[in-house]
Amino acid sequence: MHDWPPTSLPEDMVLICTDPASAVVKRLRLNARVLAGAVLLELLLRSAITVDAKQITGVRPLPLGDPFAERVLAEISDTRPSRSSLRLTRWVHKASGKVDRAYLDRLTARGLLYARRRRILGVFPSTTWTAVNPGWSLHLAARVDHAVRPEAYGPPGVGDLYLTALIDVFGLSRRLYPGRDNHHLRRRITDVSRANPIVNAVRQVLAADARRRSDD
Repeated sequence: MHDWPPTSLPEDMVLICTDPASAVVKRLRLNARVLAGAVLLELLLRSAITVDAKQITGVRPLPLGDPFAERVLAEISDTRPSRSSLRLTRWVHKASGKVDRAYLDRLTARGLLYARRRRILGVFPSTTWTAVNPGWSLHLAARVDHAVRPEAYGPPGVGDLYLTALIDVFGLSRRLYPGRDNHHLRRRITDVSRANPIVNAVRQVLAADARRRSDD
């Protein structure tokens, strides 16, 4: 059995975007809003923040070993509390900037991704990231399966539930569970997702983004 190194939720969301055949990270699947939500969920999982349905309700400055997440936590900690300053939707927005590149670089530094840099037409720089272990997406899919089928595996861990909640808003549930026969499993993923306040905030921000695009 492979000894999988520990990963954070933002790292998981990058790794689950690797193609099962080529192990290449499909960057078009990466969504900064969803990755930002994963950062906030990682802070919640590590007890660095507490939340209610719409807001961050408490902050504990903790060493996390993740520079991007620590920066977001420091910004939250430095924010003067008000009715709007600690809204989850606001922090999904704020954590979205350059979050995808931060975790691509972090996974590369950890030796979990390999970065191949080249120039298109000899001029335009381009980087392709590939999982060093091509089984990452399948490993993460198995963690999601644990969360959606507890009758088969036993109670899931909180981290697996958070990963599953992100899968729904990421639009990957149909890829993992295709067809009519798996409708009940996709429904379970949606139920887990809609019970999570941070993922609901991500959903709201994505909907607002879509409305702005349609108005342009």
